[in-house]
Amino acid sequence: MSAWLDNKGHNSTSIRKTSPTMKKLINSVCATAPAKFVKKADAQTVEALKTLHWTIECGDDDFLFRQNIELYYAMQDRQIPAELIIRDGTHSWAFWKEGLKHTLIELEGIFAE
Repeated sequence: MSAWLDNKGHNSTSIRKTSPTMKKLINSVCATAPAKFVKKADAQTVEALKTLHWTIECGDDDFLFRQNIELYYAMQDRQIPAELIIRDGTHSWAFWKEGLKHTLIELEGIFAE
């Protein structure tokens, strides 16, 4: 839900002004950008990704919307099944609280199998 998937939009000046902990987080996000990972994944990794249940959920007014859509498109390009949920909303606890209802229902179905 509303995942931070890449470091787009962070310039080097803003990174230099952040705390050491935040710098580590930013570098981690850069190193593990999921859309890039999916695009470059070898055939064996793609097949493994197909065995998981993927749901990408983001608000249409979230500043991370494009990153989430980019991951969804990368997964489509590699034929990795994923559910895309776009709702009205922003990057907020109110949005996530509503999304958790759907997520918990999905998890209940997965674990009940």
